[in-house]
Amino acid sequence: MYRIQWDGAIGIEYHLAHGEWIRLLRENGLEVEALHELRPGETAENPNYYDFVDVEWAQKWPAEELWVARKA
Repeated sequence: MYRIQWDGAIGIEYHLAHGEWIRLLRENGLEVEALHELRPGETAENPNYYDFVDVEWAQKWPAEELWVARKA
């Protein structure tokens, strides 16, 4: 588990690694069908609702993920 505390933030975030997510989903009867690493398109603009990553960065490395899992 990763522990992240952003500069100026009040709280602390905890994130599971991908392997830990897969283990947790399997332990609860789910099968991972897909993991989509989302990236903005070429014409995307920086959003005004968050500032932890900009479009240029997100076009190189995914900042969002979409997991697809199904009950076994």
